[in-house]
Amino acid sequence: MPGDFVGFSPVSGKSNPMAPPVTLKVKRGSPRDGIDVDVHIVGDVTFGPAYEGPPGHVHGGLIAAMFDELLGFAQLSPGFTAYLHINYRKPTPLDTPLSLVAWVESVDGRKRMLRGECYSGHTLLTDAEGLFIAPKSDGDYLTHLGRK
Repeated sequence: MPGDFVGFSPVSGKSNPMAPPVTLKVKRGSPRDGIDVDVHIVGDVTFGPAYEGPPGHVHGGLIAAMFDELLGFAQLSPGFTAYLHINYRKPTPLDTPLSLVAWVESVDGRKRMLRGECYSGHTLLTDAEGLFIAPKSDGDYLTHLGRK
């Protein structure tokens, strides 16, 4: 396993030639009215022809992988995906700039509920809800990565 697991991510890794060009950034404040959070994540991606599923559109499995990465990043700390639900509201077109947003909706002990959305312009294409579980300790997390 490469030491830079984020760099080799299959979704956003700059060192992974198969990764779509997903960029993610931390922003302060709420992504919009009605969402009360201190920070959220924004991102963008344009899926090219290598990610085609239905003709002219992104494969749904890649949309799910994108949300797993987006929501996982939004935790701002290690956590494992326990549950991921995607609502495919409209087909996601290829070669179209997409904007992403995600935030932590709630935290209950080690359980973190997150939400995310993917837009083309002002059109909501997909949204997601995910439950992520924080490791019991940093030591457990490092053991999982093979670094201990």
